[in-house]
Amino acid sequence: MERRSEPRYDLSGPADVTLLTDNPVSLQGRIINLSGRGMRVWLPQAVPAGAAVRVDVAGAMFLGEVCYCNPDGNGYAAGFQLEHVLSMSEELAALMRALEQSVRSSATKSLEDGRER
Repeated sequence: MERRSEPRYDLSGPADVTLLTDNPVSLQGRIINLSGRGMRVWLPQAVPAGAAVRVDVAGAMFLGEVCYCNPDGNGYAAGFQLEHVLSMSEELAALMRALEQSVRSSATKSLEDGRER
């Protein structure tokens, strides 16, 4: 008996998954299916239930929580409960990438400056 309140749609495509911990971990996965409140993603390694996640898929950013993570072939199938979805225009996505690169460059320069002293 189906207990889901919303239909799931089978999909297949790359998903960039980031565990939002003190030391964020980024994983390259593949989206398996999606509904209005959930997502199933194949990942190369296990992720802990209850962990906060960010999933970037095709110009959209999903924020949620890991509900489960089970072995699946040579990896793991993880289910995420989604809390927020942000759709980004390509211009906004490009700006975010530029800002992230700028922050990384500044951090690298600060480290190099500290070594020179």
